[in-house]
Amino acid sequence: MVTYVLVFIVYPLVNILLVTFSNGLQDFVNFFSNGDNIKFIFNSLFVSACVSLLTLILGAPIAYFFNRYRVPFKDTLLSLLNLPIMLPPFVGALAYIYLLGNFGTINLLLLQAKLIRRPINFIYGLHGLILIQTLSYFPIVVLNTYSGLSKIDRSLEEASESLGAMPLRRFIDVTLPLVAPSILTGALLVFVMSLADYATPLVLGVYQLLAPQAFLNVIQAIDEARVRLGIVTVTIIMLMSISSLLLFKKYISLREYATLRVPRPVEEHVLKGLKKVLVYAVIFVPLALSLVPHAMLILMSVSKNWSFTPFPTQYSLENYIRAFTDAEYLSSILHSVEYSLIALGIDFVVGVFTAYLLVRTSNPLNDLIDSFMTLMLATPGLVVGTSWLLAFHNPVPFLNFKLTDLWLILPLMLATRRLPYLLRSSYATLLQIRQSTEEASLSLGAPPMRTFAKITVPLILEGVVTGLVFTFITAMNELTASLFLYKPGWETITIMLFTNITMGEIPMASTLGAILVFLILIATVVSVKYGRSAR
Repeated sequence: MVTYVLVFIVYPLVNILLVTFSNGLQDFVNFFSNGDNIKFIFNSLFVSACVSLLTLILGAPIAYFFNRYRVPFKDTLLSLLNLPIMLPPFVGALAYIYLLGNFGTINLLLLQAKLIRRPINFIYGLHGLILIQTLSYFPIVVLNTYSGLSKIDRSLEEASESLGAMPLRRFIDVTLPLVAPSILTGALLVFVMSLADYATPLVLGVYQLLAPQAFLNVIQAIDEARVRLGIVTVTIIMLMSISSLLLFKKYISLREYATLRVPRPVEEHVLKGLKKVLVYAVIFVPLALSLVPHAMLILMSVSKNWSFTPFPTQYSLENYIRAFTDAEYLSSILHSVEYSLIALGIDFVVGVFTAYLLVRTSNPLNDLIDSFMTLMLATPGLVVGTSWLLAFHNPVPFLNFKLTDLWLILPLMLATRRLPYLLRSSYATLLQIRQSTEEASLSLGAPPMRTFAKITVPLILEGVVTGLVFTFITAMNELTASLFLYKPGWETITIMLFTNITMGEIPMASTLGAILVFLILIATVVSVKYGRSAR
């Protein structure tokens, strides 16, 4: 495990820092002396802060209402909240162009109704980027906050109420501090994801941000000065992301949120009258808006003729036939599944074994290993892709080949980026498994590795289904790091999708996006069925 962490996590990150500071501080002086770069930093922080704030405003109330009130089909709605997260934001941007673009469905309907004289700019610009990222990321805040609220002991609020605290005072003094870590975790993830997202701005034509500038400068690989500028920009994004994580950990460490017993769940209240209407509106309107891209993608994928009309005038399945008969498109679909499954296998082996070492042993390196693996949660894909490209573009020590020349680098990168999900779910599951179960096997003469394989792993497997599926899904829709590492013939479905968008092949891009949604839905359904059978 130490070797894995050193080679695939520590080495690339340290190497990019060494490359960045190889000229001392001169590259940073050049960067900050350019007024445009200062503007890019301000715009990036502005967009990320706005998206984080708006996702909190949308997500926290939805999570609270889910937790405190009886909402019909709650489990189904919570499952649907995963769909916007599963779809890469740049794919959603493509759908919103057809819906909210200058000649999209909404503008054309308004023009036909003579309600406007010229198209309204709904999405082209920073405001459109903020809108699309907010609708893509707010479910992260909902799910994190809902998880935190579910762990609150009802007796704490009852004690506050018995002392005469009014509902608002009880919420501010008791509920909010208890759920703050979960809310802030969601906000931190949103901030980092928004900061490092370069694909969505490029689709919308928004270039005045750090992430798209970094990508364009590094990927062109011709002008050395521009490449170094891109590397410096990537390093700045990395330092901003890690600083956000450290500030978050510092804030949490200053407060004590733990309860001393198993929490009693809060009682769900029945909604009536105007309050019911308002709560339902807060829940269903954002959810419906976040699912619009999925519906639009399917509609776009079956359209044969859709130009300057609110809806397609002809429908056909030709795009799907082409996707599964054209060797290039079919191989990209198969590559996505293949790479994701390999990454899943690597994560399962490394994640479960590492979690076992963290829980069952007292190695002095445990905390360090855990910290570096968890660090990948706050390391943007833009940083991972650039750092791996720089680190592994040179021959591997003692071996005469470059890792970047092997397609295996893609599943290895996917596994390293998603490793924290399996590690955390395995860690939590192991804490619930009594060590006496393993000790009984050892006392009967079974070797430690046999005990681990026959006793521990089967018990863990039932508890890490969610982590396994989430790892597979996020590997399937990964793009930001893959674009730096792939070579012709290695394309995944997201790489092919992005390439088609940049080439103007919108019908095929939307078809690939719809196929990606279907594949993710299949994985989700399988996990739900397996989870039920396991229980």
